[in-house]
Amino acid sequence: MKTLDLGFVDRILAVNETTIWTQKNLSINEDYLQDHFPSFPVMPGVLMVQAAVESAGWWLKRQHDFKVSGICLKEVQNVRLASFLSPGQVLVLEVQVLSVASGEADFQVKARREES
Repeated sequence: MKTLDLGFVDRILAVNETTIWTQKNLSINEDYLQDHFPSFPVMPGVLMVQAAVESAGWWLKRQHDFKVSGICLKEVQNVRLASFLSPGQVLVLEVQVLSVASGEADFQVKARREES
């Protein structure tokens, strides 16, 4: 069985007509953790945003029979990173579509941290 590379997303938990739920398991073996605060390894916020963008992309691909090859982030609003994500923790993303029109889509993302 071929494994699909999901980027910063490790697993698609569920998907429906308006929402996709994904997860990222943060491992100490992540390359970027060697340089990003080596004595206090945490996932950079920009990579959390990247995981959300990739999740939205997977929702779009599924909705359009995988005819969408990629997406481009245009704008991010009202981002609030309330806590760190450390190795051994899991980032769970809930990405809900707000609108899709004229080659653009708006999404709202909620994230939570869980222990692995």
